Amino acid sequence: MSLSKRITTFEGIFCSGFLIPDQRHVTALSLLFDKVHFLNQLEYVIEFSKKYRLTLNNEENLPKIRLTPSDPSSDEDPLSELTTEQKETVHKYLIASGEFFYRNSQLFSDVFQCSLLPDDGPVSVELIEEGKKGEKNFYKVTRNELVVCTGSEDEMARFINSGCVPIFMSGAQFTPRKTGGVPNAKQIAANIALSSVAMVLPSTKAARPDDILEAREQLRDHLPNFWSSMLKLSSEVNSKLEPDASPLEIKHQIDELITATVTPALIDLSQKLEMERKNRFRRILTSTARGLRVLAGRPPTDLAGLVSGSLLGGADAAMDFANQLRKVEALKQESGMSYLLELDKIASKNS
Repeated sequence: MSLSKRITTFEGIFCSGFLIPDQRHVTALSLLFDKVHFLNQLEYVIEFSKKYRLTLNNEENLPKIRLTPSDPSSDEDPLSELTTEQKETVHKYLIASGEFFYRNSQLFSDVFQCSLLPDDGPVSVELIEEGKKGEKNFYKVTRNELVVCTGSEDEMARFINSGCVPIFMSGAQFTPRKTGGVPNAKQIAANIALSSVAMVLPSTKAARPDDILEAREQLRDHLPNFWSSMLKLSSEVNSKLEPDASPLEIKHQIDELITATVTPALIDLSQKLEMERKNRFRRILTSTARGLRVLAGRPPTDLAGLVSGSLLGGADAAMDFANQLRKVEALKQESGMSYLLELDKIASKNS
């Protein structure tokens, strides 16, 4: 990657699972980040299955899946200690993830990247017959298998070392196995010291991948400036924030950095989106005046616990699994910034 590209590229790590339940978030992420990487850690899904159950549409016709070791001589089964119901939840989650990747296959690899998938993304396309002049070409499209892994606790550290920032979602709803679950959006926001530092953009709607790519092209003169300002904000946090600052001091310092670093590009991008909301961007923006908040803050050193909490959507943050990951030195480094996206919960998904 060239130096000019590296210093203007704003990439993130999606830390809320293998899939994005709300397609509006797909639109938002595709506009806010040059590229988004998905973590590949099956352990989080296994822990998810112990706390939540997942219900999919048309469950009687779901495809059968099984985990096959990449090493033919291995008989290891990472789900061996789960109950039948928990195994079903893991399978459903992986099925839903596969459907999410397939539905958004056009966004790979220009926008999304994930080691669950081969280099060519969710599908492989092979030209079968080239049409004559004025006629259509015929292609064979094959869905690629997901490749999940365990023991990749240093994956996030590698992304952070390369300059990526953690991204968390709010609004995903899952059914807890036990009563008393608490929505975790506020908890995550508090843990990252995000609750009072927010940037607001027009609310996005669930959009088709080709409309998203078209919008990115139409915004090509505005998005790079926004990305570079966000990248500068993320890189300056480590050098300018006091290590022992209180949450209030962190809030004040980040406010100042956002005002100085991001606000001009944010205003430029927002004005462009608002001016064209009813015309060029009608397929990606809702009629809601305000709705997409980008909350920015400094995360704790315990990124592993934060990822667990984000995926589990309110599960006990003190679970044994998270405690084990907290011991992994590679995840005990500080990230410059983390971002939490919140969409207006009142807005209709189809508006």
